Amino acid sequence: ALDADGDGVLNVQDAFPYEADKAFIEYDPGVGQNTTIIAEDLWPQKGDYDFNDLVVDYRSIFETSANGAVAAMTVEFFVRAIGAGFKNGLGIQLPFSPSRAKSVSGQNLGMGYSSINSNGTESGQNNAVIIAFENAYDVVQGQTGWFVNTQPEAPAVAGESVSIRIEFTSPVPKNWVTIGALDVFLISGGDRGREIHLPGWAPTQKANQSLIGSGDDASGSGLSYTTSNGLPWMMRVSSSFAYPRENAAITRAHLKFKDWAQSGGSQHSDWYQDKTGFRDRQLIY
Repeated sequence: ALDADGDGVLNVQDAFPYEADKAFIEYDPGVGQNTTIIAEDLWPQKGDYDFNDLVVDYRSIFETSANGAVAAMTVEFFVRAIGAGFKNGLGIQLPFSPSRAKSVSGQNLGMGYSSINSNGTESGQNNAVIIAFENAYDVVQGQTGWFVNTQPEAPAVAGESVSIRIEFTSPVPKNWVTIGALDVFLISGGDRGREIHLPGWAPTQKANQSLIGSGDDASGSGLSYTTSNGLPWMMRVSSSFAYPRENAAITRAHLKFKDWAQSGGSQHSDWYQDKTGFRDRQLIY
């Protein structure tokens, strides 16, 4: 048969010629490209603001149906740097019910604080929440006495990946699971309730609500997970981000960052690029 699975895509063009719900492989953000997530783990306190407590590149690989919906996906998280003493975890919140996930595999749950449903999603959540890893140090082994890839005087360490595979009960619209739709969040210091999200994103039901709006966090006055003057604790930037070295505040390493953050993103949206006058190269790892 020219179309063995009857999905309307000829075998020669079908990456999955014998699976009717899959036809193509697509990459987000694109072939050979990544997005970077960077985080500051002392929320709700501002901390040293060097944004290297966790530096993770990630991308998604979609297995899509003939009409472009996503039947399964793999999110590859590549841990580049850990500039933290804390054992920090990483999760994803998806904008639909946990029952839409048929199975989730590949998680690194070495600390054991996550309770997991039989399909691999986290239990007790209205949305599908997936814990990719509970402790970044279980993913990348650092050199004793040093952080991972944030101190220029320390030995460099090869990064490591965690690949999370999600199969759906039925294909989901692609715009539900693009990089921009993934609510990637940090779990700080092994404390499941201490979630740190991108600005403007809502916490999951496991978050400790009493921390929100405390310390330096001004959530509730408009944008969530920002200080009173609009500075975030977590950011998503185009890869591959040149992150600050240990104890170098991002505002000193990336000279246009503060203008960007305090303008709510309207000024210097290119703050992370390597343009004249944008960086203090001595302060970048």
